[in-house]
This record gives sequence, structure tokens and C-alpha cells, in this order.
Amino acid sequence: MLASIDQSDPARLQNGTFLASQFFNRSFAVDVGNITFNSMAMREVCVSILQFNEVSERLETIMYAFQAHERNAYPNWNVVKNLTWFGGHNFPPNEPRCGYKGDNHFCSVESHLTQQISFGIAITVIVFSSVCYIAFLIHRRYNIDPTWYSLELGHFVLPERVPWVSWMSIAKSILLPRPLPNRLLN
Repeated sequence: MLASIDQSDPARLQNGTFLASQFFNRSFAVDVGNITFNSMAMREVCVSILQFNEVSERLETIMYAFQAHERNAYPNWNVVKNLTWFGGHNFPPNEPRCGYKGDNHFCSVESHLTQQISFGIAITVIVFSSVCYIAFLIHRRYNIDPTWYSLELGHFVLPERVPWVSWMSIAKSILLPRPLPNRLLN
């Protein structure tokens, strides 16, 4: 590009204004193609947006843009086909659903709900496991002695009444268990 600029006065190439003015309304041929600058020294671009077609299994151009040789530097977009994807006919948002940091309000509410559901499931599993373990212990004890849970009053000995102790203290005292007859020896 610099080779095609007027180099009659090398000192002028150090002047930024002069150097920039040499790029206005010019095209330069390089290995990748032509580079063209408009009257505002903005590069004129030709951009195309492709979309994968599932039927033909090829990329197809759905939009393209080029900058006209006008005063404005904004490209003119031409729509060839409508976008067809799960989001409708619009481009996807520039920001992910939960934000780049994951601090979007919608996702924080959703994560709190997930935490509460997980906590409820964990408590339910713990309670159910505890009940099953206690049932297992009771069943195992029942297999050893089927009458272990019998609470007949004849199996307990009440302490004798002592005159210097009030009846209330005896009522609050511990019931002493009497040994059960051993049925295995009979």
C-alpha cells in the first residue's frame, strides 16, 4: 500500500495528515483481495453472514453488507433469507442467559430454587434412611427375643414405700425391671 502513495517528497510522509489523505477514496490490491477506503478514510467492507442449512448440509448466505460510496460509514445490510433457528428470526443476544459472571437475577432465583429442592430431597432421604435403620434394629432385636417389647406391669417391681419419702418422689422414681423367665432353658 505504501508503495503506491505519492513519494515525491519523503518528508511529507512523516506528516500524519498528508499520509492519511493519501488513503481517501483509494483501493489497494493485496494478497487477500482489494482494500478500499471511502472519502472518510474508513475501510469499505463486504461482510456476509452464513447459516448452516440442515437440508443441503452446506453454509448459505443469509445476509450481506457493503459500504456504499456515500458520506456515512455505516454498511447497508441486504437480507437474502430469514434466519431460521430456535431463537426465531433475530440474532441471539450478545450476553449469555445468566450473564458473563453468572450474576443475572433470573439465574440467581433459579439457583436458590434448585438449592431449596436439593435441601428438601436431602432431608427426606436422611429421615427415610433413619426410619429404615431403626426398623432394621427393631426387627433384629425381635428375632432374638420376640417378647422384648412387652411392657406388662408384672415385669416391673415398684420400690417399696418408705415412710420418710413422699409418695410424689416414689411416683417420679425409676421403675426397676424384674428379670424375665428364661424360656430357652425350659
